[in-house]
Amino acid sequence: MRRIDISALVRPNIEKLVAYSSARSEFTGQANIFLDANENPYDEILSYNRYPDTYYSELRSIIAKDLSIDIDQIMLTNGSDEGIDIIVRAFCEPSRDHLMTVEPGFGMFKVVADINDIGYRTYRLNDDYSLDEQGLIDSIAPETKLIFLCSPNNPTGSSISHQFIERLCTEFNGIVIIDEAYIEFSDKGSVVSLINEYNNLIITQTFSKALGAAGIRLGKVIADTEVLVYLNKIRMPYNISTNTSEEALRLLKNEDLKKKMIKEINSEKEDMYQRLDDYDQVIEVYPSDANFYLVKFNGASKIYESLLQAGVVVRSFSRKKGCEDCLRITIGTQEQNNKFYKAMEQIHSNIEINEKSQ
Repeated sequence: MRRIDISALVRPNIEKLVAYSSARSEFTGQANIFLDANENPYDEILSYNRYPDTYYSELRSIIAKDLSIDIDQIMLTNGSDEGIDIIVRAFCEPSRDHLMTVEPGFGMFKVVADINDIGYRTYRLNDDYSLDEQGLIDSIAPETKLIFLCSPNNPTGSSISHQFIERLCTEFNGIVIIDEAYIEFSDKGSVVSLINEYNNLIITQTFSKALGAAGIRLGKVIADTEVLVYLNKIRMPYNISTNTSEEALRLLKNEDLKKKMIKEINSEKEDMYQRLDDYDQVIEVYPSDANFYLVKFNGASKIYESLLQAGVVVRSFSRKKGCEDCLRITIGTQEQNNKFYKAMEQIHSNIEINEKSQ
């Protein structure tokens, strides 16, 4: 267990910032007539003429109960990307502070660093995409304010041990952010409970993956209440639409569907691992705790183009440092996966024909 002085890490202007107070946030009682926010009083077309609850209390309450945390330990964002950006803006001084992550890793971290004009440092994963834990700790620079890690990692699918996350929170005098976008597919489990032990730990999660709701753009930032006081200063009012909130509530009330989707995806994932191993063009299928595989191919670029011609789109990482000749393949439905296998078999046949004709 460790608690550090969060106020000493926050940018001074953010620490002093008085957050914007919206009309709806200033009124907390019960009323039938609202003449305080300059809204259109007519709702005949879409019934979205009123601003949403800026605190999203009902939605946050349900999520908090599901995660066994307090409602004040969760903030909702317009996708996890907004949450990442808010965290960086809260803690990092432009042209001075750095964030650190691993390579290969989630590309959005660099984008957010560049937008906010802060330093960007990476630590290279091992060839098998495992993490040299001591090596990462030894690479932390004095300017490093934030360490972002995905677990499971995107695009490798590898996970970070809970023990190391605790060690990092103990030894690093900054903020540790664990992105758990794919955690529902993993048997490793979330580290959400650790926010009560370490106030320098922030966790981001999403509705985009296991819940199948990428289109509504909804993310979760989970942290100590003091941390969220600062982050909420930066979060824009009404950052989640009424429609998004309503769809999220509907999804959360259908836990059986979520479990069914995860079970089917993980079943298809096991089958894909076996099928991929049968193709001569596959050099290695890297173990994954997520809903995808990173696969090293012999001639990945040609495989990618051939799949495109067959109407199958995968993600090419062939030019990404540390992922040379690799494609990332998402687990689809059984029907979608079968079309992928059919395309791979055709590619294999074409290669054999070409080799025999030479």
